[in-house]
Amino acid sequence: MDFALPEGTREVVGVYVNGVPQREGSDFEQRGDLIRFGRPLRPVPRLGALAKLAIALCATVEPAGDSVDAIVLREGGPESVSLDRAAPSPAK
Repeated sequence: MDFALPEGTREVVGVYVNGVPQREGSDFEQRGDLIRFGRPLRPVPRLGALAKLAIALCATVEPAGDSVDAIVLREGGPESVSLDRAAPSPAK
């Protein structure tokens, strides 16, 4: 399962799944501008109108997916970013 790093990333300082630090080599690999996990992660579902209404009314809505965040070094210095799934590469 691949996640795309933001454009301009020079170095990945840390990777977190649901706030838990991950280790390069055992939990994930960096391949160019991608972070690849060997285990499956649950996608974060898109919020529907009812969930957005609940948030607007100050109710807590917890998405049932895994969030992937990273601390990366870019031109302006370190930055915390949420990573999105990379588009699947076309089969050859």
